[in-house]
Amino acid sequence: MRVNQLSLTNFRSYSQLDLDFQPGTTTFIGDNGSGKTNIVEAIIYLSFLSSHRVSQNQPLIALGAEQAVIRAEILRDERCLQVDLAINSHKANRARLNQNPVRSQREIWGACQSVYFSPEDLDLVKGEPSNRRDFLDKLLITRSPRLAGVISDYERIVKQHNDLLKKRSPQR
Repeated sequence: MRVNQLSLTNFRSYSQLDLDFQPGTTTFIGDNGSGKTNIVEAIIYLSFLSSHRVSQNQPLIALGAEQAVIRAEILRDERCLQVDLAINSHKANRARLNQNPVRSQREIWGACQSVYFSPEDLDLVKGEPSNRRDFLDKLLITRSPRLAGVISDYERIVKQHNDLLKKRSPQR
């Protein structure tokens, strides 16, 4: 898998950015605050449908904009995929694969696969067990994207179960 092109619109500090990647290793060099991490974050967002830096989508969208768009051309298994992801501030995100809308953004999971390491990843060793479970869930989804639905259903059921237990417990 290789990212050939990346286009960002209203993503973080970029009102518009178009990059063409050559085969091999790509290195971003620049001053602090110049947007290097924003580029990497966009690729991570395409891979995991979440940011490694923030839990909400709003910080990903440039100030004054209602939507950020990440568009990538990905070479995978000798096939070229066009992945478009619109990150919205006040409604559900929308995704397209090869110009075709998908019912759920989860359908693009696995089109872009990446591995990243950040200082926060030390929490895998030092932090809560929930961090390790989240890491393993993402690893499973990367290997088998269809498991995203299973994990999502499981999380929904656990939340419903916990809500029911809270409602049934006597109030003190």
